[in-house]
Amino acid sequence: MRIKYQISTIFLCLFFAVMPCLHALDCSQRNCLILLDQRNKCETIGHLHTWYLTSRLQSALAEQSTPILINAGLWNSFIERRTHFKQSLEQKDSPLYKIHKLYQTINERIASLSHQYNAANQDVIQNKYLIVQSINDEFYNSETVAEGDYQLLLDYFTPFDPEDWNIYKNGKGFYLFVPKKYSSQNPLTGFNTESLEEIAYPEHSPSIYFDSVVNESIGSVLPDFFLTYNDLPDAKMTYAWNIILAGHGGSNYKEMNHGGTVTWNGQPIIADLTIQEFHDFLDFFEFNVKTHLLHYSCCYAGGNHIPLIFKEKQNQPYNYAIICDTLTDAASYCKWTTLLPSTQKKFLTTADLVYDATQNCWQLPLAPIYHWNDFFNDIAAIDFSIGSIERLQEMMSSITYSIIANIPLLSLPGTNNFFPLYGADIVKIDERLLAQVEKKDLILQGAKTILLESSSITTTLMLDHVDQFRMISIKPGDALHYIKKLKATSHIDLPSAFWQAQYQYYDKSFILDECSFPHSNDSLIFKNIVDSENELILKNVIISQQKSHYIRLFFTVNDIAMMVVAYKPGQAEHIEKTTVQEVVKLDTAAREKYEEYYLSLKNNIIP
Repeated sequence: MRIKYQISTIFLCLFFAVMPCLHALDCSQRNCLILLDQRNKCETIGHLHTWYLTSRLQSALAEQSTPILINAGLWNSFIERRTHFKQSLEQKDSPLYKIHKLYQTINERIASLSHQYNAANQDVIQNKYLIVQSINDEFYNSETVAEGDYQLLLDYFTPFDPEDWNIYKNGKGFYLFVPKKYSSQNPLTGFNTESLEEIAYPEHSPSIYFDSVVNESIGSVLPDFFLTYNDLPDAKMTYAWNIILAGHGGSNYKEMNHGGTVTWNGQPIIADLTIQEFHDFLDFFEFNVKTHLLHYSCCYAGGNHIPLIFKEKQNQPYNYAIICDTLTDAASYCKWTTLLPSTQKKFLTTADLVYDATQNCWQLPLAPIYHWNDFFNDIAAIDFSIGSIERLQEMMSSITYSIIANIPLLSLPGTNNFFPLYGADIVKIDERLLAQVEKKDLILQGAKTILLESSSITTTLMLDHVDQFRMISIKPGDALHYIKKLKATSHIDLPSAFWQAQYQYYDKSFILDECSFPHSNDSLIFKNIVDSENELILKNVIISQQKSHYIRLFFTVNDIAMMVVAYKPGQAEHIEKTTVQEVVKLDTAAREKYEEYYLSLKNNIIP
């Protein structure tokens, strides 16, 4: 089969060589989305409201623009969820029946209003606005749907026709989906389909389930799917791969009982891969194929996992660019949207409706939230020069949920150093920036988010901000940061400003010799503090961020020592303010312990 494929490959290469208009295809790029859910089985039928991977799969199926390589268990989860939703429609009191009925009713009403207004008046723009107003009045004042139920609705409505795809398996627990649209544009797909078994019935869940029982590592099966240098004439590859890898991450702990002897094993997990498996994955795309970009996405991919993976290979950096989608030791978020009435969607706008030419009316579509085709088209033009890197941050919005924890990290080809790709209102404070200012004040104007990498800022940090700002520790692991003096032109809501990235894995602490900012009558913390200068000057500030949802502060103001405890839901970055739960004045004994504790923390950084 390999010989047969080589002959066809030689023919294609000769064909392109004699056709100048098609010669550009020789240096084109190939794309693949790899989704893994191998160990934890997080997205199976038993965990209906988990959609980190299925949301990506939904969009890729709907777009039909990108090949998808997934383990059979994840595909089985998708198919079983669709079956579950379909069968739930027979139960008219079930939440899934109700959300399906609500969606149908809204679109039927939109269609009715479209025909009514279009027949009466040709002012299309005004007609659309009137429709939206009517729908909001009728449906968006009382009905509320749950995010999980909405996601299952998306599973059910995701368009999938096996006739639109070539679907293969390797007999080791992995499936490859190649859109026929993609194949028609790329006759040489880059996949070794001759060695794979084509799937006749991709929606038969019992068969898929038994395929999923085989649990090979992705690193060992990549040669089953990808054409390598050894498969091609003269070991030359005329295209480069853009690979997106997504899976669950963090760490894995397991206890085993062998005849009464209990043993345990713990190890880091990156995109459902162990450290060795992830190394094998990276090495395959370094040595076996030509690679332009690898983007990997999972919880806790940044932070400690970056040096764990890449510092060991300091003398052998990879020759392709690598993007990690997690800023630090924190959770990674999937993109999502809820178009039906919910806490997130209070009302429709005209931008939510699209015109359905087949029905001659406006409709509310369940559109894909990930835009894989846009991303791959954009990334093909990036050569990782200075000018092109600047465009990367905007491109990431096609496939990344806009949240602080998902600020991506980039490692350029031939390097092992990762740096964040952040916007104009974000500033990173590291040793290079501090070396520039030396002993002068570090003045930050217009910064909404500060990414703090340095352990010690021994100069004055001047903050000229208008909106609520955030200071995020991006130092890996448990971290302690010292700031000699922070002075702000606007009031700082301390518990909200010094809040960790979402589901941060480690504890972070900040200590400040002095922190000053204008008084605010709206502050629950300082409402009983009177200052004639209208400026609050806090001394010996301790801010302790816990990996849970709590933050604890100690400080001295007007010679009063205080403790504050605040709470904030871990998923709610869009909720700026925390809930203050305690504001307590310290007695003499507690104050002595607090001051001793502050000095001990400071001595850890500045001996």
